[in-house]
Amino acid sequence: MNRLFGSMILLLGLMLSSCTQDFQSEKEEIIFWDHYVLDAALARLYQDKDTVQSLKYFDSLVGVAPRHSVFPKVRRWIILANYFYFFTTDNAATARMVDSALGVLETPELQNRYPETHVHNLLFGGDIAYRMHRFRKAYNYYFEAKKLGEGNLSPCKQKSFNYSIAMVLYQQQNYGEALEYFRKAFELQNTCLPQTGAVVLQQQEIQSNVGLCLMRLGKLDSALFYFDKAWQLSLKYKDSLGPIAMQKIQGVLYGHKAQVYQAKGALNRAKALCLKSLALNARPGYEVQHAQQVKLQLAEIYEQQRDYGAMFQILQEISSELETLPNPNVAMGLRRLMTIFYGETGQSEQARAMFQRYIGLRDSLDKVQKILSASDVKVQLDAKEKAMSIALLKKDNHITSLFFWIALGSALLVFLVLVLIFRNYQQNKRSLANSLKLIEEIKLQKEARIREAALRHKEITQAVIEAQENERAAIGLELHDNVNQVLTTIKLYLGMALDDKEHTPLLLKKSVGFLQQCIDEIRILSRQLSAPRLGKISLEDSIDDLLNSLNGSAAVYFTKDLSGIAGLTLEKDQYICLYRIVQEHVNNIIKHANATCAHIELALIGSAIHLTITDDGIGFIPKEDSRGIGLNNMSTRAESLNGTFKLESTPGQGCKVHVVIPV
Repeated sequence: MNRLFGSMILLLGLMLSSCTQDFQSEKEEIIFWDHYVLDAALARLYQDKDTVQSLKYFDSLVGVAPRHSVFPKVRRWIILANYFYFFTTDNAATARMVDSALGVLETPELQNRYPETHVHNLLFGGDIAYRMHRFRKAYNYYFEAKKLGEGNLSPCKQKSFNYSIAMVLYQQQNYGEALEYFRKAFELQNTCLPQTGAVVLQQQEIQSNVGLCLMRLGKLDSALFYFDKAWQLSLKYKDSLGPIAMQKIQGVLYGHKAQVYQAKGALNRAKALCLKSLALNARPGYEVQHAQQVKLQLAEIYEQQRDYGAMFQILQEISSELETLPNPNVAMGLRRLMTIFYGETGQSEQARAMFQRYIGLRDSLDKVQKILSASDVKVQLDAKEKAMSIALLKKDNHITSLFFWIALGSALLVFLVLVLIFRNYQQNKRSLANSLKLIEEIKLQKEARIREAALRHKEITQAVIEAQENERAAIGLELHDNVNQVLTTIKLYLGMALDDKEHTPLLLKKSVGFLQQCIDEIRILSRQLSAPRLGKISLEDSIDDLLNSLNGSAAVYFTKDLSGIAGLTLEKDQYICLYRIVQEHVNNIIKHANATCAHIELALIGSAIHLTITDDGIGFIPKEDSRGIGLNNMSTRAESLNGTFKLESTPGQGCKVHVVIPV
């Protein structure tokens, strides 16, 4: 009864304070501020990595927003926290920013108004504190998040706490407890509606982590079962996840399964799974950290199979990667396997030195692990639960003496409760209507995207068909106007040679010349139609051949600078794409530009190939909606490899094409 009174007073205060707020719910406020301010400010931060300018931009957006509240102050600190978390290794600075965000919502009223935001920031702060080995602070944050979440958040939103605790328990090697928290997180996550791609991505990750816990507990077949469940779940929502996410997931699951089969002693199967995992994730933009761990596992398999040559090769790759992608546990495994390699290959001095380095790193990591394991998060949270229960019991005993006064206000409180229930009913009704409206909007947007994709596919297909028909017409015209005419002349000369014996040698000589002309015409036509000789010559040599054949016959003189890709090995689709773009635009220059010279440059900049083609022709005004088939083909080829195509031209100042293809 006494607790009920306290709760009623708190709810009454919230009801009265809400009358002065512009927003009806935290969800409404998050959507509003993310739309007007946060998304744009974060995009600028991630692009420029300049906190000063990003915050100025953030403040300017807040200043012109049509509504106002305390919420942007929280988000402002979180922008800074995200910067230090994602772009630096300064955990202390990240912790300060998160603590400042938590300080904005220091009162219970504000925490209950923004429970989802405050719980998220508490978990963020707890994770950072735990990473800094400030365990007491971390557990205090986790416990506060648990209390606030259970009282204010839906089951779907509560899953974040269970997932964070599960990850901490897994790091502490408490796999049994971690397994239970992962399962609870999945149960809560399964209540989230709608089941979006982001939700499914988290669900499959939780199922995969359940499998890892079971594997650590020695339940290998059960672990395989949950890895398969994670993949089946991903397949069910593959359209929402997209092809890149599906490849990342499959690569990670291959690696997990390889660990199980290695533990079972099925080394060949484990090796095959490792190679599949690396084929998917050992490339930029994918799960390169997981790929690094899989490489270490593959080296262990080679060691077990006594294939020391393959083992040494993969260890060299790991050693090189650790310079830019440090991982203490992988480094420790590397040193252990290098010690074995040196010992097995008779390099005793190197083995002794590497063993000393291995022991030093192992002891350091063991010390950290002992600290982590000793600070059992479940024990700490249980202790806080008991302490809170004792404090509540003491408070109840104290409040009992005031029961008489509480009874006098019962009638008023009942009335207030009824009013509150009615208000809550109205608010829930509005929330339901907003949710239904949001679902309908999402449905309409999805249908619009599907229609747009279908239209785009139709346009591309039509462009391909038109290009094929034009190409066939051009081939027919070329054969008719050139080859056919020359062959007719040869036939005439040969007939004359049969009738006129005196001039036969001269007529045969001319016929041979015309035959050579036919051969040259057909060779040029064949070169234009056939793909470059992939695997036989490099891209720069293919382009050299193309330009050399043109410089002898075309009115345009082509120069080049291909030194930027010297020695670079390309995939077949990248090779063909770049060659065809060069071929297409060179033909455009010859036919339409009225140019005297043009320049082609290829260079590897960062992790992408940059192709630039310029000419001194008459130029034109580019129009997006009136592109020809050739330009559309070039643009489509670049986009098919996640690249970009840009055309710049001004009348009288020539034309410039710039293509970027990631490698």
